[in-house]
Amino acid sequence: MKSTIKNLAMVAVLLAAATTVSAQTTADATANILPALGCVNTAGDAGALDWGDIVPGSSATDVVISSDASGTRSISGGGDATLVATDDGNSAEFTLTGLGDAVVDLSLTSGSITLDDGSSNTMDAAISLSSATATLTGGTATFYVGGTLTVGASQVAGAYATTFEVTAEYQ
Repeated sequence: MKSTIKNLAMVAVLLAAATTVSAQTTADATANILPALGCVNTAGDAGALDWGDIVPGSSATDVVISSDASGTRSISGGGDATLVATDDGNSAEFTLTGLGDAVVDLSLTSGSITLDDGSSNTMDAAISLSSATATLTGGTATFYVGGTLTVGASQVAGAYATTFEVTAEYQ
């Protein structure tokens, strides 16, 4: 009988040791789908970053287009180029569309661009955004790109152009 009680006690100990304690709970899984973010350059010449008509001088000249709605053109740091009034240029204008009141981060792929005339003639420019962020008030926002173009001394006449890329991302 002692041996049976001893065996039963051992079985009880083994069963108690083999018992696992577990717990379960649940968690929610959610997703929030935002409307696609749109970014378009205003159509036509009014949407392009345009330094306008410039007559080069005998020394290099920095021509600035402000990165705001006015797109004001000026000369910075000296130089003797002439800014022709028939085309005084403008900043590039972009319109964003997306989720109302969302904040969007803005960036340029590069802050430096090189314009060329299709031959071996080039001009360098530093470009900048009007802001690093935009708020989509009512689902839309507008931002601008301006910059400083360095017109070389006696720059070769021609139509100089290039493209640049902007990126917009929801925060």
